[in-house]
Amino acid sequence: MKRTTPIILILATFLIVNCSPQLTVDSVTATATSQPAITMTPDITIHPTLASPLVLQQSDEIKAKLFSLLKNNGGCQLPCLLGNTPERTTKQEIQNFFSQFGLLDTDEMRILRGDSYTDRVSWAHFFFPYSTNTYLTLGVTARYEEDQIEGIGMETFSQLHSDDSWILTWNSSYTDLMAYYLLPQILTSYGRPFQIFVKTIPDDPQHPDVSFNSLYLVLFYPDQGFYLKYDMKRVIVDDKYVGCPAKSFVDIIVWSPDNKDGFKKWTEPYYFGDYKSVAEATSLSGDEFYETFKEQSIGCIETPLEVWANQ
Repeated sequence: MKRTTPIILILATFLIVNCSPQLTVDSVTATATSQPAITMTPDITIHPTLASPLVLQQSDEIKAKLFSLLKNNGGCQLPCLLGNTPERTTKQEIQNFFSQFGLLDTDEMRILRGDSYTDRVSWAHFFFPYSTNTYLTLGVTARYEEDQIEGIGMETFSQLHSDDSWILTWNSSYTDLMAYYLLPQILTSYGRPFQIFVKTIPDDPQHPDVSFNSLYLVLFYPDQGFYLKYDMKRVIVDDKYVGCPAKSFVDIIVWSPDNKDGFKKWTEPYYFGDYKSVAEATSLSGDEFYETFKEQSIGCIETPLEVWANQ
């Protein structure tokens, strides 16, 4: 089931302590049950180490900064995320980085940020339009130990505003905005992941009204210090669950490759408990998956219903 829980709770939780090439799914929409969460993103033109960051005031200027950052990940390679690198970026630098975007609360854009010194977390959230009546929710959370950032997470999804309701919606504008992080680009740029995981949950008979059930795909790169989760709408075709990575929302967690316990320390128990390897969940080996999906963006993942019967 696709989540609509506010992003700050999800990201704070994770940092305190997701085929048949010809098969397609035409639409990815679902009725949201709550007002959309707000979210964040910074930009490459203002470096996070500024002692007194220039605070942007105009929503158009802020959007331009956010979009330029997402287009090339702040000009750096993972595990650097949005121009910030775990164990190089300090707590003060990430707070300055977030602060440059100011605070807004309008019908068109909302920006929130905060710190939890008890949990050693700083966060910023943005909610803003990126296409006609379509809004991006984007959250970034950084966890620190003493003065250094240990890990950074980013979660994204988009929603359509229609008739006073919010519908979880993928469209081509989302793909354009998040192109750097999409499956073929990641596989081509960073090679075959160390592990590839798949997860879904069967329909709940007690909730027949749920219209967005998720199929998750996780690429795990422990030696490079990052993983990506692709959250796609899951449909049933004959005796299989099907989801298409080309129409998915992207989440990322990065940590220092030198910190061998970095991932396990605060994320693994929350993300991999019910996942299956791609070989267990599909007819593809890890190598076959890599060769198939690094070359195209239209393929879909098939996993038999019986594989998930006891979930």
